[in-house]
Amino acid sequence: MSGVGLLRRLWPAKGHRFAYSDAIRGHGELFTAAGEMPHQHPAVLAARLSSIASDHAVYVWPDEEPRCLFAFRRSGDHWRSVFPGAPVLADRELEPETLRRLLGWIARDLDAAYLYFPLAYPETAAAGVLAAVPGMAVWNRSHSPVIDWEDRGRGILARFHDRHGSQAPRKARRWRKALRTEALAGDAARSALADIEGRSWKASVGLDLASEGQLGYYQDLLDEGVVRLSAAMLDGRAIAYRLDARHGSTVYALEWSFDARFRRYAPGMFLMVDGLPRCWADADLERVDLFGSPDTLKHLLATGSRERVDLAWPSGSEVHRLRHERQAHDARLRQRFERGVGLAVTYGGRE
Repeated sequence: MSGVGLLRRLWPAKGHRFAYSDAIRGHGELFTAAGEMPHQHPAVLAARLSSIASDHAVYVWPDEEPRCLFAFRRSGDHWRSVFPGAPVLADRELEPETLRRLLGWIARDLDAAYLYFPLAYPETAAAGVLAAVPGMAVWNRSHSPVIDWEDRGRGILARFHDRHGSQAPRKARRWRKALRTEALAGDAARSALADIEGRSWKASVGLDLASEGQLGYYQDLLDEGVVRLSAAMLDGRAIAYRLDARHGSTVYALEWSFDARFRRYAPGMFLMVDGLPRCWADADLERVDLFGSPDTLKHLLATGSRERVDLAWPSGSEVHRLRHERQAHDARLRQRFERGVGLAVTYGGRE
C-alpha cells in the first residue's frame, strides 16, 4: 500500500483457531498502549473469530509495529466494526489522511459499499480519530444508561424503590425469601449461561445467544476470565445471569437474561438491584455502564448516561439511508420505553 506502509490482512479460516489466535494475540502491546474497551482485548477477538469466524476480516497497520487494528464483520453490502464503544484500536496520534487511505484500501479489498462503526462513545480516542477522517459521516444514537459508582452502588436499592413504585416492596420481600446472588466460574458458568439462554424469552423468538451464534463466544470469554458471570440462585439452581467485563474504572454489564419459567421472581431485576452492589461494592470504579439503549430496567438503576454516535465511511446515499434507518430504530425504542413497554414485548416475546 503505497505511501502509508504495509497494511496486513488477517483473514481467519473457520476451524483453524490457533493460526489466527496466535496472530491476533501478537498485537497485545497495542491493546496495552491504546485499548479503551474490553472488546478490543486480543483474547476477546480471538474468541470471536473462533466461535463466529465466518464473514470476518481483521487488518493491522503497519505490520511490524502496529499503530491500528480494524476488525469487521460482513453485514449485507457493507462491513461493520465488531468493536462497540471504541470501534478501532488505534494510536491516538494517527493522522486523519493516513486513516482515510487505510479505510479506502480496506473498502476496496472487501468490496464494501461503506465501512460502518456503530455505537461509539464520542469521548474515546477511537471515535475521535475516526471522526477526523475526511468524508466520515457521524450521527447521534441513543445514550447508554450508566450508574455513577462513587457510592459503590449503595444508592441502587433506594432508586429501585423510588422508581418502581408499589411493586418494589413486594419484589424485595420475595427476593429476600427465595433468591441469592452467586458468582459462577468454569463449567458451572458455561452451563448456566447455556441453560438460561435456552429457556429465556429470547429463545422463543430466535434472539438468544445460541440462535445468534454467540453462545460459544461468551463461553470462551468466561474461560479466558475476560468476563465474569453472576447468577440469581433459587434452591441451588441458577435462574438468571449477568455477564460483566471491566476495563479500567468502568464495568460493562454486557448481557443478562433469565429462565422464563421463573418470571414471577423477576430474577433478572434482582441480579441488577442486589447483584451489582454485591459484586462490585469493593471495586474502585467510576461507573457501571449498562451498555445499551434505555429500557425500563435500566431506568430503575441509572444515574446518568453516556452519549453514543455512529460513524460510517465514505459518506454518500447508502450511508444516508443507514443513518435514517438507525435513528428511526432508536426513535421506535424510545417511544416504547416511554410507554412502559418492556424488551420482551418490543422484540416479540411474551409479556
